[in-house]
Amino acid sequence: MKKILSSLSVLLLCFSASSTLRADESLADLNKLLTDARGWLTSYQIDDKKAIPPELFQQAKGIFFCKMVGGSFVIGAQGGEGFGMIRKDGEWSAPAFYSVGSGSFGAQIGGGETTILMFLMNDEGLEVLSSDDTNWGGTAKAVGGPSSASASDSWSSDTSAKQNNALGQADIFYYVTATGLEASAAFKGTQCSYDEEATDTYYGTAGMTRESVYHGDHKVSKQAAAFIELLDQQAEGE
Repeated sequence: MKKILSSLSVLLLCFSASSTLRADESLADLNKLLTDARGWLTSYQIDDKKAIPPELFQQAKGIFFCKMVGGSFVIGAQGGEGFGMIRKDGEWSAPAFYSVGSGSFGAQIGGGETTILMFLMNDEGLEVLSSDDTNWGGTAKAVGGPSSASASDSWSSDTSAKQNNALGQADIFYYVTATGLEASAAFKGTQCSYDEEATDTYYGTAGMTRESVYHGDHKVSKQAAAFIELLDQQAEGE
């Protein structure tokens, strides 16, 4: 296993989060999460100084997205949802959903909003999606991702999140927008575990494992299809 850069000290303590939402409301919220991911990425790419370069979209083996407000994630009364996708045979898989929490992070940001998009660059990076016992900090080297304007590192005041020109030097590249918090601080303490209940709700089938999602052939919602289309467009530099 590769060692994480000491400046990050990323802790992933996985936990289970129950939902108090009815199934139809939960499905609507899961689709909203996918819509929010597309909107966030579209907005992030507008600024050339920090836009994510096409090479990451081309080379990533997987992605993980989540959104948080004030330490409580947007979806669910007792936790929240993120989602992951992997690339297989050059195509993005259907999404699998994860319960996400923040450890001590909520106390740090108060009512602020934080969004994280992670690019999983190799098999070691993909471990964050495959095992609920995986500690991101213990299994993967994670750094703030490079920008399209990588010749300049002035867009972030966080020295550990400045652009890295060598895409091959990290298992995970992360991009963060956070209110009142620097990127690496926002990234610390993120927790997640596979949420079978949410995934079952999304696909309308009981007993969906993450493996069956990632390696199966599943029909996805129009919201997921639109996000996948955007990923492909970004890979082409559009």
